[in-house]
Amino acid sequence: GAATAARLARYGIHADLVPACHASDTLAQELSARDARRPLRVLFPRGDHALPTIPRSLRAAGITVEEVQTYSTVDATPSAAAVSLLREGVDVILFFSPTAVRRFAALTLPVGDALIGCVGPTTAQAVKDVGLHPDVIADVHTADGLVAALQRHFQTPATSPTT
Repeated sequence: GAATAARLARYGIHADLVPACHASDTLAQELSARDARRPLRVLFPRGDHALPTIPRSLRAAGITVEEVQTYSTVDATPSAAAVSLLREGVDVILFFSPTAVRRFAALTLPVGDALIGCVGPTTAQAVKDVGLHPDVIADVHTADGLVAALQRHFQTPATSPTT
């Protein structure tokens, strides 16, 4: 997305394609439509817990995908201060990945009455899968998109879920 393109620009790299929507099928469609004259080969650096959605969509569009695991997610133990804060109660818990949701659930930390915000539908599904309820789901699957969704949620009467 735009944030990644901006980060690349800081290193002097121009992003040739920034999808209009943060969804794997949109990326595949835009990439394959961009240059339908020739077969495409894509290098897809990914983490060890990345979902197969993007490579699957790219392959379905006729694109050759080479996946390379470039990082591993390591479980962390929350600080005593974080656990204490959760026990006291927080207003909002934000999730930016299914891995974070699953790790949070495994820690069996209290949620209480906290509103749960999710960066997108994949993360929201992970929230449901662990028995919680996503209250706010970002339309634009970025940190800024989640902030905007939270702002809308708190400016309007209670609805469920807000997007």
